[in-house]
Amino acid sequence: MLLITASVTTTSVVVIKATPAPAATIALYFDAFIPDERAPNPVSEILPPFYTSFIGDNREFDLEATQAGQARLFTRVLLDLETDEPLIESFTDTSPSLGFRIENGEEVSDILKSLPTSAITAERDGDAILLNVFAEACNPLIESFLPPDAPPVSPAQYNYQISLSRTDDFLNYTIAGTIREYPAYSASIADVPVLLNQSVEDPFQLDLLRRLSRSKDR
Repeated sequence: MLLITASVTTTSVVVIKATPAPAATIALYFDAFIPDERAPNPVSEILPPFYTSFIGDNREFDLEATQAGQARLFTRVLLDLETDEPLIESFTDTSPSLGFRIENGEEVSDILKSLPTSAITAERDGDAILLNVFAEACNPLIESFLPPDAPPVSPAQYNYQISLSRTDDFLNYTIAGTIREYPAYSASIADVPVLLNQSVEDPFQLDLLRRLSRSKDR
């Protein structure tokens, strides 16, 4: 039985419990997702082609959904806690974005998949492993209609710094970092949810989109 204790420095809900897991190899999962089946577009009236809403992931904070990659942005990391080179593998991906708009009085949809940007590193520092997880992805249906000189808008981004160390049958971890505005983020270590965050819209991003839309119309 592998027991986990935690210290969390981000605003989050933390679940701590005992979980069966291999002593040497553990998997960590991170994601950003939209709980609703559909998410309204806050700039639907100002940014062509005027998508009224986008498809969501239609899920709650659920470990199996996170592990299955049912999210807008998803990262999986596999670590070996006993070797000098702890990073076994990492994988980051996105789900296709699907937007709804009205055309000739009927609802139609467009679908487009973006490629994520990610950087995953892990190194040993004495008895501890220091893991850095950065990933971001834009909504390509919005990004493709911004002016060419506009700065990129990345509605999903997480940047975590995690320290892991073993003491007998205990795995101790500290997770800190930042996230950008998005409906929900989660993270799990060795099958234990350790960060569950219900985010809010960022007024700065909405104002940026409005200003870009006005400059494009001129």
